[in-house]
Amino acid sequence: MNKIVQLAFNILRSIKSVSVATVSNGLPQNRIMDIMLVEKETLFFITARGKSVYRQLKKTPRIAICALDKHYNAIRVNGDIKFCKQRKIMDKIFEQNPILNDLYPGKKREILEVFQVYKGEGEIFELSKSPIVRTHFVFGGVIRVLQKYVINNTCISCGACFDVCPNKAVLRSMDNNYSINNLFCLECGGCFEVCPVNAIDLLKTIRKN
Repeated sequence: MNKIVQLAFNILRSIKSVSVATVSNGLPQNRIMDIMLVEKETLFFITARGKSVYRQLKKTPRIAICALDKHYNAIRVNGDIKFCKQRKIMDKIFEQNPILNDLYPGKKREILEVFQVYKGEGEIFELSKSPIVRTHFVFGGVIRVLQKYVINNTCISCGACFDVCPNKAVLRSMDNNYSINNLFCLECGGCFEVCPVNAIDLLKTIRKN
């Protein structure tokens, strides 16, 4: 398992109650749901078949997850879901979340369905650091096209991009050359807008796990 994905998923499991968005009639629908289990590069949730979220996921099997832990690590995940019929997964979820045995004792659990986020992409924002650190990740074999700002060789070293950057992502060398550290870049586009000679390009790269 990719270390960044493992870190992100461990943080999500420690938070447990996260914001989950689905789609209904083309509109976003948001609610708090508990992450019940993490195995390898997979997040597991449960829902009841009578709930609207179940019908939304059946129709559009994708979700967006967002959460913030007490250390100000913000996690964002967009992923594809599928429903899981394995009895052992449901049993493991009830073992790791004992409160479920009080809510759905015995055969009452039969109304529940397990769904898993099995592939997708996301980011970790370490908001407690200065500058803020932003790390992209993908999982489940996803290939993602990332964008990043790059200073090209037409730069005149005026320093406008350095002055406008809110997160110190623009670096200035001893000989007055400029570059962008994409680990810190928030992609706000401020540098792109103020450059007087259009020396900043928005490039696309491919990221896969």
